[in-house]
Amino acid sequence: MSLPSFASPASIALRASLSLLSAVVAFLLSASTTGAEAFDYWASENYSPAIPRVDEVLGYEAGTEISRHGAVLDYFQALALAAPDQ
Repeated sequence: MSLPSFASPASIALRASLSLLSAVVAFLLSASTTGAEAFDYWASENYSPAIPRVDEVLGYEAGTEISRHGAVLDYFQALALAAPDQ
């Protein structure tokens, strides 16, 4: 006695095609960002030098590492100390 097959050949082919497509998209996305210059959202803005940047407080650029809860609190504390009236 054989068990019924729940995966039809069409669904197997569809899953294989989607897996291949996702691998190609991931490769293209990684290749397009390699060697690219860092994008600065507000490069033309003037910022107060009294307000600390993330890398000045935590030691790494925002988005390059996963920050622990305590590190985020440290940064918020530094912001509060730098601009207590805001």
